[in-house]
Amino acid sequence: STAGGAGSSLGAIGSGASNNGAGSSRENPLPLGTTVQNDDWAVTINSVNFDGDALVAAGNPFNTPADPGKQYIVVNLTATLKADDSDGSSPMVDVEYVSRDGVTSNSYDNIVVLDSSFDSLSTLYQGASTTGDMVFEVPADSAAEGVLAVRPAVFGDKEFIALQ
Repeated sequence: STAGGAGSSLGAIGSGASNNGAGSSRENPLPLGTTVQNDDWAVTINSVNFDGDALVAAGNPFNTPADPGKQYIVVNLTATLKADDSDGSSPMVDVEYVSRDGVTSNSYDNIVVLDSSFDSLSTLYQGASTTGDMVFEVPADSAAEGVLAVRPAVFGDKEFIALQ
């Protein structure tokens, strides 16, 4: 975890905001690096590594290889607490990979441990951020053709983000 705000030169999109329809559908995703936010949280997808198999294998001896026809991708993200909550809050960010065929994969579908895993349990206070990785098992033949569906909070509106 690091203190301070997360910025993006690509700008920030409020949950449900209109940006010429960008982000509202899989067919018109926001660019990688765009910050998606609501009143409480700002979330930025920083990068997507399509060579996740090697990282997963090196990350922990108990990590299992991707299933046949699948591969791992590693998504790096930053969540920043905007709200002034005296009790603090944990980043309950919801990120899903959506394949070109419309099938959703979640980071919790496979238990993968990395030293750099995204920390969704620690309490943050206004202005603090946490950055880390989520791992998704995705179709190997079309991994780069999917998008990410991102919600700054579990019950918020989702915005779609391009993978590259």
